[in-house]
Amino acid sequence: MMSKLTRVQLALQHLDLSLNSLTYDSLVECVWPPDITHMNLSSNGLTESVFKCLPNGIKILDLQNNQVSVVPESILKPDHLLALDLSANRLRDLPVCDGFPTLYLLLLKANSLHAPTVSNLKSCPRLKILDVSLNPFTCTCALRSFLSLGINSEQKNGRRGIELVSWPWAYNCSYPEAFRNSTLKDIWIPEISCNVGLLAATILGPAVIVIIAAVTLCHRLDGPWYMGMIWQWTRAKHRARTQQVRPEDLVGVEFHAFVSYSQHDAEWVQNSLLPNLEGPAGGLRICHHEKNFVPGKTIIENIIRCVEKSRHSVFVLSAHFVKSEWCHYELYFASHNRVSRGSDSVVLVLLEPLPQYLIPSKYYQLKAMMDRHTYLEWPQDRAKHRLFWANLRAALQADLPNAAVRGLEE
Repeated sequence: MMSKLTRVQLALQHLDLSLNSLTYDSLVECVWPPDITHMNLSSNGLTESVFKCLPNGIKILDLQNNQVSVVPESILKPDHLLALDLSANRLRDLPVCDGFPTLYLLLLKANSLHAPTVSNLKSCPRLKILDVSLNPFTCTCALRSFLSLGINSEQKNGRRGIELVSWPWAYNCSYPEAFRNSTLKDIWIPEISCNVGLLAATILGPAVIVIIAAVTLCHRLDGPWYMGMIWQWTRAKHRARTQQVRPEDLVGVEFHAFVSYSQHDAEWVQNSLLPNLEGPAGGLRICHHEKNFVPGKTIIENIIRCVEKSRHSVFVLSAHFVKSEWCHYELYFASHNRVSRGSDSVVLVLLEPLPQYLIPSKYYQLKAMMDRHTYLEWPQDRAKHRLFWANLRAALQADLPNAAVRGLEE
């Protein structure tokens, strides 16, 4: 309606329609006098549809204190627009200037901009002055690019020379609470907290280095062996406390363990194994054929008696062991005894590496035991001997019936 009233005033250049209740619903075509260059439409009820009703030659446009929430991109280009005042409207982001190719001044004071998209200014090649003051800025990662724009503006080297009006005193945070009322210039949002890739690299990089260093150090210090031995010791202690064996299954048991070994390994058994298990060092009762086999009895009878009178059976495994026929018998009887004494009644001690292919097929029970059960490996490093003996003693420790050792004679 106003455009119709003024279109006959062909010499009109400045038009002030402020402080009215003007609205525009875009249903009526606007035809303005051709020479209008300055228009003041402030303090009305206009929305974004007003951009469809502008004179072609407009240079200065004042739309402050209206109801504009967005500047539409699909509008007729006012090719000569130099200054646009959209203060005190409802804008939530910086407008795209594709419709205003010559825009020099843009005022967006007191809108609803939380984190302005600075990349939108790429479409404003001639923009030099920008006012985004008194907006409720959200000081989070999304605001980092706008912070850079403000700092560069203060240093006079901003994006294409854009000057931020009233920077920095009129630019304050409204959120988060910790930054409320702080000026944007005084806050710092580190890039690492906003860049997920950089944050992950910062955290995972040192973590990976520490893990590699720990694994390398653990390998050099033989950590897996120590961890394995400590785990076996813990399991042995736990079994000793929790495993229940029926009293009738221990009738006649006089020894903690019967030791089975090849004669080729007798020196190690006599000089190392027995001293660390018997007497003050170990406190265990050990049965072995050189001491407890009864003369006059057959070897098979002695083996059966030793196995039956011992809570555990210890097998010293080596290449010589699997070649011994008698060791095979001892393993056979002990494996049958596991039914009543429990799976922990057989303890395997690997004196030297024993690949599966070296074990004869008749030792199928030994292969099965080695596959299913953990065995103790004799360490060549003397520093590890103490932990080895502690593990072995823990595996053999058990309460025996209160009966004196009578030997094996009957």
